[in-house]
Amino acid sequence: MAPADAGEGGLDGSGIDGDFYVNLPGTYPQDANRETFLVVQIETPQALDNVEAIAAVPGVDVLFLGPGDMSLRLGCSPSVNDPKMMAAQKKIAAAAKAHGKAWGRPVGTAEDAKVIIDLGAQLVAYGSIHWAIVRHLEACGADFDKLLGTDK
Repeated sequence: MAPADAGEGGLDGSGIDGDFYVNLPGTYPQDANRETFLVVQIETPQALDNVEAIAAVPGVDVLFLGPGDMSLRLGCSPSVNDPKMMAAQKKIAAAAKAHGKAWGRPVGTAEDAKVIIDLGAQLVAYGSIHWAIVRHLEACGADFDKLLGTDK
């Protein structure tokens, strides 16, 4: 977590993080730093080249691979098992481990989640609202096709 004296951020005590209380207690900055974590998204080759330095920054808690953007820029698949993506994941995992940080990425299947968990990932984004809606609409369409007799 971020050190108590991290950053030079402003203070708006009337927000949700301060329970909308204008006169916050004197420990608010320390409390906010302790209860907040910073996730840095690694989604470019430049970020990957600098992942050791990024992981070394005090206050950075999680390195999170953006597989869509990274795969586009590396010219590979976003699949956890693509050789270029695997090399990127291993590099991020090593930097995270060396600096006592967590790392992770989004995955689409339980099998993919296992692959990255086996690499040491601790923040696994499995599933999404988008795919939940797509699957629900597909199921609704299949129900209607069956109902109308067009499910052949």
